[in-house]
Amino acid sequence: YSNFSNFKLLFRVIDRYVILKSRLTVLTSKGFQDYLKINKLKNILVQPNRVDSRLKTQNVEIKIPDQNEIIFSFVGALRYKDTIFRFAKIIGEKFHNHKFYFWGDSSMVALAKQYSEKYTNVKYMGPFKSPEDLKTIYHQIDLIVACYDTRLMNTRIAEPNKFYESIKYKTPIIVSKNTYLESRVEEFGTGFSIDCSNDSEIINFINCLNEEVIKNKIHNICEIKPEEYVDDDSDKIFKKLVNV
Repeated sequence: YSNFSNFKLLFRVIDRYVILKSRLTVLTSKGFQDYLKINKLKNILVQPNRVDSRLKTQNVEIKIPDQNEIIFSFVGALRYKDTIFRFAKIIGEKFHNHKFYFWGDSSMVALAKQYSEKYTNVKYMGPFKSPEDLKTIYHQIDLIVACYDTRLMNTRIAEPNKFYESIKYKTPIIVSKNTYLESRVEEFGTGFSIDCSNDSEIINFINCLNEEVIKNKIHNICEIKPEEYVDDDSDKIFKKLVNV
């Protein structure tokens, strides 16, 4: 309902009322709490989309990218032509020394393949299985591009699993400005925020990237404890339900 300005306030009030009267409300991001202004309610469980507990003991090799040949990548359902695909196009047209990999599937696969055929340094790598293939994928990339389209309210307040994946696999993340995700990335110092709908900002960002800046982000990631990014208690919701 956040996309319908004439009804947004009304539906937000209804949302808050329903949550207030609920026995238990489960949210996947504290950004939703902030948006609805329900931070003080005790019947809310925030259950972020952390990485699968099976990955906790998986060893991850720390890699320092060559600043002269950085591999950027999007991993997931292919979308966001105005941000993700714009980033890939700029890599293809203006930064021939760098690379961009698309990993995933969706109705936009055709466009990813088109970019792959048009630019020698842009590749469509195909679909993958999560979490089975994640280690192999992240081992091949240097920076994960998660600049979602901020015209959608959901992308401004959500906390996608890419945030936690990037920490697990010691890979700095690039996110969109003016989002809840940006605040999380800044809190932990795990990546960068830019306006990916702006060509000039993407170009300036890439031009300013160097080994020391990236190493600093990797260092911050390595300081984060597993309980911050691994879903160690996947039964938490059911335990809460039993208590209710």
